[in-house]
Amino acid sequence: AYTLLAGTSADNYTIAVTEGTLTVTPSNLLTVAASDVTEQYDGNAYGVSASANVPSGTTIRYSETYSSDPAAYTLETSPTATHVSESRTVYFVAVNDNYEPAFGEAAITITPRTLVINTFGATKVYDGTPLTASGWSFGIASDVFAPGEGFASTANIGTITNVGAVDNSFLYMLAANTRSEDYSISVLPGTLSVTPRTVLVAAIDAGKNYGSADPAFGYTVPTGTIEGVTYYPILTADLADIAISVNRIGSDSDVGKYEDVLIPDVLTTPEVLANYAFSTRPADFTIHPQIVYNSDTTDAVEGFPETQWFDLGTDASVASATGVRRSGYRLIGWEDASSSEPIALGGTIPAIGRNYVLNAVWEIALYDVIYDAGTLDEISYLPANTTGKAYGTAQNVSGNVPRRSGYDFLYWTTASIDGTETQLNPGAVFTMPDNDLTLTAVWDPRSSPVYYHANGAEGGTVEGGRFFTDSIVSVSGNMFARPGYRFIGWSERSATAGVSSQPGNTFQMPARQVNFYAQWEQLFYTVTYIVSGGTGEFDGSATYASYTGLGYGDSVPRPQDPALEGYAFEGWTTQIPLTMPDEDLVIYGTMRMQSVFREPELIPEEETPLAGGPVWALLNLILTIATALASILMLLGLIGKKKEEEDGVVIRETKKHGFARVLTLLPGIGAIIAFILTENMRNPMVFTDRWTLLMIIIALVQLILVLFGIKKDKEPEAKKMEEALESK
Repeated sequence: AYTLLAGTSADNYTIAVTEGTLTVTPSNLLTVAASDVTEQYDGNAYGVSASANVPSGTTIRYSETYSSDPAAYTLETSPTATHVSESRTVYFVAVNDNYEPAFGEAAITITPRTLVINTFGATKVYDGTPLTASGWSFGIASDVFAPGEGFASTANIGTITNVGAVDNSFLYMLAANTRSEDYSISVLPGTLSVTPRTVLVAAIDAGKNYGSADPAFGYTVPTGTIEGVTYYPILTADLADIAISVNRIGSDSDVGKYEDVLIPDVLTTPEVLANYAFSTRPADFTIHPQIVYNSDTTDAVEGFPETQWFDLGTDASVASATGVRRSGYRLIGWEDASSSEPIALGGTIPAIGRNYVLNAVWEIALYDVIYDAGTLDEISYLPANTTGKAYGTAQNVSGNVPRRSGYDFLYWTTASIDGTETQLNPGAVFTMPDNDLTLTAVWDPRSSPVYYHANGAEGGTVEGGRFFTDSIVSVSGNMFARPGYRFIGWSERSATAGVSSQPGNTFQMPARQVNFYAQWEQLFYTVTYIVSGGTGEFDGSATYASYTGLGYGDSVPRPQDPALEGYAFEGWTTQIPLTMPDEDLVIYGTMRMQSVFREPELIPEEETPLAGGPVWALLNLILTIATALASILMLLGLIGKKKEEEDGVVIRETKKHGFARVLTLLPGIGAIIAFILTENMRNPMVFTDRWTLLMIIIALVQLILVLFGIKKDKEPEAKKMEEALESK
């Protein structure tokens, strides 16, 4: 291409151009490179990113395989690796029109995640059951699963029952979306440890009475924390293989306390022993002192105390004389055989620490004769008691005869002479027994009457029977009648003192007669008058008159005869007594409706002008509704088509009688007006009244108009045309 100078005319030149060749050869200075990628597996895809030293105009393509042909590199982005097994070398080429293609490669390496699983451990004291521990955790420096990945199931399979320790092994199954190649999993198992069961066998302190054989010694297995050590019971399953005994060391037989001489011994199998740690605790053994009682006589002695034993160091209660019998003598004390010290009957030897022999101390016995009245009642002339009577001597019963109100003295009785009942009269002679003698008086009760008094009722006084003194008597029921009064109980004090007893009560019969006076409560009655046959309060549902507070024999009040317009009172149907009976009265009367001619009354404007009588008629209302409803239906019939046509020809025509239908308004409106003027619905209802005939006439007129005004079909024009054609 060229441009001529100004002033040079192209017409003056023939210009021929021979083109030369400009050649630019590709440069070999283009380079391309990418960094190797190393990532720990995390579930994400990783690729390389290649870059050229001449970014302008340069395109980089990738391939999963090496080729010297740039066309083999077809991927616009780097191939990626997500899982460990997908680690690879990525090949890439940089192409630029001005440069020779440049080739390169880089490695993608996915390393597994390192998981350290710590299983839980556990420790327990041997209890015969397997020890297991579920659960695990990641170690402190452990990786964790990539998001959304993990175990499908895990199980701690370690178990141990007997004393010892084992690893708590771990089994697992990875979830379906979790590859084992992406993880390096190691397990650090926890330890399951069973420690020996510590058992304490403690002997129980024991003792025996001096001179007796050693008892069977016992033991306990205490549990809980004792002196800082926790002890457990022996397992039931192991009891059959464990034998425990307690043995006494030494053979001491004197009274005293021997410490730590009862030693437990445990025998068991090696298998059981391997799971237990037995400890033993000794106990003390005590030989308790005795007291031997010596009667110190060759006479027969009944009830003499036997040898007694007491716990060592306790206060010993010495036997008393209770139950001890030696004819003619009385036990009065004891004497220590070794020290000659006196000891009182029932006394105490404090903190007894040795054996004792106690000799009996006796004295000649003197006894009393006691006179017992045999009752708590007041007794006069009761003999005085006598004292100081020796066993086997002759004695006389006192000649005094005691006296008791309501009773006769019979004799004295006692079982203290020979153990059988003996009856003695005043002045009788008896031999003094070897004991105090009690003579008990025997009495014969007298009888007294019980009277019941009517106290104003009919019947006077009734004897309820005679009863022995101090016997239990039941109060009788009422046996009297008193009209107008109600029996409410008995009084024992007086006729007016008020109720003190009820029938069926009981009392103890005194030594005299008993009087009961009937107690009465006056009753009051009611007279009620009821009138039926009328209306309102005279329809039999309400009380016409009532009189209360009437006593038996009072005059029966009588009200004025009832009056009701249009009705006549026919009298009381129940006979009215002159005086009040012993009950409530209900007296009935009746009324009858009567027809009476009355002069016309001037009716106020606000009342129904023609309504007469105290009633209204249901039939009149029904006729009024029917008549008015017929008018409405007849008027509704005027609505609608009169003719039906087809192709311009009348095929059906209805004759509606419109004038007759309109006329039905007259009886309809007339019936309503007549009902309003003649009926008052506030009065009682009857079926017909004197206006019923008028309402029937109005209804008949309406019926005639309805029959005349019913729709009728006229002969259609189409039918007339057909008939005309047929006639031709």
